[in-house]
Amino acid sequence: MDNRIFARLNGDREIQIDEQFDLQSVLWFKLGSEDYAIKVDSVQTVLDEFSLTPVPNTPKFVKGVINLRGVIVPVVDLKELFQMPLDDVETEMIVVLELDNMKVGIAVDRVMEVLAVDFSALQPPPPSLSGLGAEYVTGLCKHEALVLITVDIVKAINIAKEMLGKYS
Repeated sequence: MDNRIFARLNGDREIQIDEQFDLQSVLWFKLGSEDYAIKVDSVQTVLDEFSLTPVPNTPKFVKGVINLRGVIVPVVDLKELFQMPLDDVETEMIVVLELDNMKVGIAVDRVMEVLAVDFSALQPPPPSLSGLGAEYVTGLCKHEALVLITVDIVKAINIAKEMLGKYS
């Protein structure tokens, strides 16, 4: 996306600022003490009240299912999928996504807000970032005093679907 920025000098002349911006809206959420972001393109709704039904014989990263207006929606625990240390905090919110005509929920500790982030300034993840979750991280971005870990949620859910296929 080429967003040209113009500045007006002394009220009579415009100059073009030669910077490329790729502003995109992201949903900022927390997993434990870490700040994450996903693009809002596929976000359908955020639930803070829900009834989660566990499903036996599923991988640990499947928290269960919810009934969303008559549609059964599987819920993926991102902490478990990313192999993060689990704490005693109960899942507080579920972000419902629409991916490839399928609804799926992701369990997060807290949804903070929607932010505009410049993806052209995204920095690659540090080499020290390892483990299963590293393959989902697209980079790090700064927003004011925050450093957000941006996640390719489509890739994460597709890999989770592949892993689920091994159980069926």
